[in-house]
Amino acid sequence: MLKTIVFSLVLAVLFIETAKNKSHATPYYYFFEYSPCGIMLSNWVTEQEKYIIVQLHNELRQKVARGEEQRGNPGPQPPALAMPNLVWDEGLAEKAQQSANRCEMKHDACFYNPPYCDYGQNIATIWTKAPMDILRIEDRILGWYDEVELVNNNLVRSYYGESSSGWGHYTQMVWAKSTRIGCGISRYYKYNFNYMMIFCNYGPAGNIPAQPVY
Repeated sequence: MLKTIVFSLVLAVLFIETAKNKSHATPYYYFFEYSPCGIMLSNWVTEQEKYIIVQLHNELRQKVARGEEQRGNPGPQPPALAMPNLVWDEGLAEKAQQSANRCEMKHDACFYNPPYCDYGQNIATIWTKAPMDILRIEDRILGWYDEVELVNNNLVRSYYGESSSGWGHYTQMVWAKSTRIGCGISRYYKYNFNYMMIFCNYGPAGNIPAQPVY
């Protein structure tokens, strides 16, 4: 691990120094400029981040379960008879990290080919020219949840919608039969921006047509 970090730091210095003068760019610059991840800065989830992810998901799930979510199209969202808390699952997290390591905003291949995935998946990418620590996981999770503004309050009885519906992240977050979560996070530098890519996998999968959300 230490060798990998040192090697990455050396390459990062080469990249930054080269980027100062593109007219004298070395092969290092072109390699990182066009690779999906640019310069990988970190590709793991800390224990604190795991806690934040699980805690925030469960706070939002219980808010909905208590009938406290007033938004919708129309709202409010109905309460739930049962909405179990999510627990962290290392198997789902490992798959999610492998996906995040690709640095591509694409669902896993099994989502497009039968027999399809046995887990649900939410994805997000955020970027900034500011320091990396300004990118907060909480903001992206709340962004998924805010899709509730689009959700008809009758949807919870029988799910419908395609990926273009605009509410799939929210409904996966509050899908009652999903009881496990595991996420992967990659942070990288590319095109003069700091990026953070998040993949969260949920098991069992939600967003099943004709099934209740909760």
